[in-house]
Amino acid sequence: MGTRSSTAQRFISDEISRALASAGLDYAHPIREVLDREAEIVGVRDAVVRVRGERDQMLMLDDRIEELRHDPSYAASFPADPPKVAKTDMGKLTENFDKVASGEVRVGRSHFFEIDLAAGGHSGILWRGAFTVSGLTVSDQHSPPGVRSAARRLA
Repeated sequence: MGTRSSTAQRFISDEISRALASAGLDYAHPIREVLDREAEIVGVRDAVVRVRGERDQMLMLDDRIEELRHDPSYAASFPADPPKVAKTDMGKLTENFDKVASGEVRVGRSHFFEIDLAAGGHSGILWRGAFTVSGLTVSDQHSPPGVRSAARRLA
Protein backbone atom coordinates (compact mmCIF):
# COMPACT_ATOMS: atom_id res chain seq x y z
CA MET A 1 0.00 0.00 0.00
CA GLY A 2 1.24 3.47 -0.81
CA THR A 3 1.11 6.52 1.38
CA ARG A 4 -2.26 7.95 2.31
CA SER A 5 -3.33 11.54 2.25
CA SER A 6 -4.23 13.06 5.61
CA THR A 7 -7.89 13.15 4.52
CA ALA A 8 -7.88 9.46 3.61
CA GLN A 9 -6.11 8.56 6.86
CA ARG A 10 -8.66 10.54 8.88
CA PHE A 11 -11.57 8.86 7.08
CA ILE A 12 -10.07 5.40 7.70
CA SER A 13 -9.32 6.22 11.33
CA ASP A 14 -12.88 7.46 11.93
CA GLU A 15 -14.37 4.32 10.36
CA ILE A 16 -12.09 2.07 12.42
CA SER A 17 -13.07 3.95 15.58
CA ARG A 18 -16.75 3.49 14.74
CA ALA A 19 -16.28 -0.24 14.10
CA LEU A 20 -14.32 -0.74 17.32
CA ALA A 21 -16.96 1.11 19.34
CA SER A 22 -19.71 -0.92 17.66
CA ALA A 23 -17.90 -4.11 18.71
CA GLY A 24 -17.56 -2.80 22.27
CA LEU A 25 -13.78 -2.45 22.04
CA ASP A 26 -11.53 0.34 23.28
CA TYR A 27 -10.15 2.99 20.94
CA ALA A 28 -6.60 1.69 21.49
CA HIS A 29 -7.44 -2.02 21.13
CA PRO A 30 -4.52 -4.05 19.66
CA ILE A 31 -6.44 -4.88 16.46
CA ARG A 32 -6.63 -1.18 15.56
CA GLU A 33 -3.13 -1.46 14.06
CA VAL A 34 -4.13 -4.52 12.02
CA LEU A 35 -7.26 -2.82 10.70
CA ASP A 36 -5.36 0.36 9.87
CA ARG A 37 -2.64 -1.57 8.05
CA GLU A 38 -5.17 -3.58 5.99
CA ALA A 39 -7.65 -0.77 5.33
CA GLU A 40 -8.47 0.47 1.84
CA ILE A 41 -10.99 3.03 0.69
CA VAL A 42 -13.21 1.61 -2.03
CA GLY A 43 -16.31 2.79 -3.83
CA VAL A 44 -17.09 5.31 -6.53
CA ARG A 45 -19.93 7.49 -5.27
CA ASP A 46 -19.93 6.39 -1.65
CA ALA A 47 -16.52 5.80 -0.20
CA VAL A 48 -16.30 2.93 2.30
CA VAL A 49 -13.45 1.27 4.14
CA ARG A 50 -12.78 -2.41 3.47
CA VAL A 51 -10.01 -4.73 4.64
CA ARG A 52 -8.59 -7.97 3.31
CA GLY A 53 -9.72 -10.99 5.30
CA GLU A 54 -7.91 -14.21 6.11
CA ARG A 55 -8.89 -15.71 2.76
CA ASP A 56 -7.85 -12.56 0.86
CA GLN A 57 -11.43 -11.38 0.29
CA MET A 58 -12.57 -7.82 0.91
CA LEU A 59 -14.51 -7.49 4.16
CA MET A 60 -16.34 -4.79 6.06
CA LEU A 61 -14.55 -3.69 9.21
CA ASP A 62 -17.15 -5.37 11.44
CA ASP A 63 -16.63 -8.70 9.68
CA ARG A 64 -12.85 -8.45 9.97
CA ILE A 65 -13.16 -7.70 13.69
CA GLU A 66 -15.27 -10.84 14.03
CA GLU A 67 -12.57 -12.84 12.21
CA LEU A 68 -9.89 -11.44 14.50
CA ARG A 69 -12.02 -12.29 17.54
CA HIS A 70 -11.37 -15.96 16.72
CA ASP A 71 -7.68 -15.51 15.85
CA PRO A 72 -5.56 -17.05 18.64
CA SER A 73 -3.19 -14.07 18.51
CA TYR A 74 -5.96 -11.65 19.51
CA ALA A 75 -8.68 -13.80 21.14
CA ALA A 76 -7.47 -13.08 24.69
CA SER A 77 -7.74 -9.31 24.13
CA PHE A 78 -11.50 -9.50 23.45
CA PRO A 79 -13.96 -9.30 26.34
CA ALA A 80 -16.19 -12.33 26.92
CA ASP A 81 -19.53 -12.13 25.15
CA PRO A 82 -22.38 -11.27 27.50
CA PRO A 83 -25.26 -13.76 27.72
CA LYS A 84 -27.86 -13.40 24.97
CA VAL A 85 -31.62 -13.63 24.91
CA ALA A 86 -33.57 -14.23 21.69
CA LYS A 87 -35.57 -11.18 20.68
CA THR A 88 -38.55 -13.45 20.00
CA ASP A 89 -38.51 -14.97 23.52
CA MET A 90 -40.82 -12.58 25.37
CA GLY A 91 -40.61 -14.57 28.61
CA LYS A 92 -36.81 -14.34 28.77
CA LEU A 93 -36.86 -10.70 27.65
CA THR A 94 -39.30 -9.81 30.42
CA GLU A 95 -37.34 -11.84 32.98
CA ASN A 96 -34.07 -10.12 32.00
CA PHE A 97 -35.47 -6.66 31.27
CA ASP A 98 -33.22 -4.80 33.73
CA LYS A 99 -30.13 -6.73 32.63
CA VAL A 100 -30.87 -6.01 28.95
CA ALA A 101 -31.34 -2.31 29.76
CA SER A 102 -28.00 -2.18 31.61
CA GLY A 103 -26.14 -4.09 28.88
CA GLU A 104 -25.39 -7.17 31.01
CA VAL A 105 -27.52 -9.31 28.68
CA ARG A 106 -27.71 -8.76 24.92
CA VAL A 107 -30.67 -9.38 22.68
CA GLY A 108 -29.73 -11.87 19.98
CA ARG A 109 -30.88 -11.95 16.40
CA SER A 110 -33.46 -14.41 15.26
CA HIS A 111 -34.45 -15.40 11.77
CA PHE A 112 -38.16 -16.10 11.43
CA PHE A 113 -39.26 -18.70 8.95
CA GLU A 114 -42.39 -20.41 7.72
CA ILE A 115 -42.30 -23.71 5.89
CA ASP A 116 -45.34 -25.11 4.13
CA LEU A 117 -45.07 -28.86 4.52
CA ALA A 118 -47.72 -29.50 1.86
CA ALA A 119 -44.98 -30.39 -0.60
CA GLY A 120 -44.00 -33.24 1.74
CA GLY A 121 -47.48 -34.75 1.62
CA HIS A 122 -48.66 -33.16 4.87
CA SER A 123 -51.47 -31.21 3.24
CA GLY A 124 -50.91 -27.60 4.16
CA ILE A 125 -49.39 -27.95 7.63
CA LEU A 126 -47.52 -24.78 8.38
CA TRP A 127 -44.34 -24.92 10.44
CA ARG A 128 -43.39 -21.63 12.02
CA GLY A 129 -40.34 -20.89 14.08
CA ALA A 130 -37.30 -18.77 14.63
CA PHE A 131 -33.65 -19.66 14.57
CA THR A 132 -31.98 -17.85 17.41
CA VAL A 133 -28.55 -17.72 18.98
CA SER A 134 -29.71 -20.25 21.55
CA GLY A 135 -31.48 -22.68 19.21
CA LEU A 136 -34.80 -23.19 17.47
CA THR A 137 -38.11 -21.88 18.72
CA VAL A 138 -41.28 -23.18 17.12
CA SER A 139 -44.71 -21.62 17.39
CA ASP A 140 -46.97 -24.27 18.95
CA GLN A 141 -50.04 -22.63 17.45
CA HIS A 142 -49.47 -23.89 13.91
CA SER A 143 -47.13 -26.83 14.32
CA PRO A 144 -48.15 -30.46 14.65
CA PRO A 145 -46.91 -32.30 17.79
CA GLY A 146 -44.27 -34.27 15.85
CA VAL A 147 -42.71 -31.07 14.52
CA ARG A 148 -42.71 -29.44 17.98
CA SER A 149 -40.94 -32.38 19.60
CA ALA A 150 -38.42 -32.62 16.74
CA ALA A 151 -37.67 -28.91 17.09
CA ARG A 152 -37.18 -29.22 20.84
CA ARG A 153 -34.68 -32.02 20.25
CA LEU A 154 -32.76 -29.74 17.87
CA ALA A 155 -32.62 -26.87 20.37
